[in-house]
Amino acid sequence: MEKVFNTLASELMKDSSVKGVLCADEKGDSLYHRGTLNSNSAAVSAQLTALSANLEPNSQPIIILNSSSSKVILTNNGPITTAVHKQL
Repeated sequence: MEKVFNTLASELMKDSSVKGVLCADEKGDSLYHRGTLNSNSAAVSAQLTALSANLEPNSQPIIILNSSSSKVILTNNGPITTAVHKQL
């Protein structure tokens, strides 16, 4: 499975604005991380997507955390939460 994550991360990181990629399971355990995002971010990423799903059941939430120089995009697809760090 790590090979699949690595291939997908490589595709995302072809965009020079993408600085990091993280995949986490439902428990918040890191499945894969690369670049600026590390395994310490897995639990909070999974928790944020789980909490946001409670706001609007039967939807697939997309969370965007903005700062002055970058943003982190969080989404959940089934049991896997994905975070992408992009420089603005």
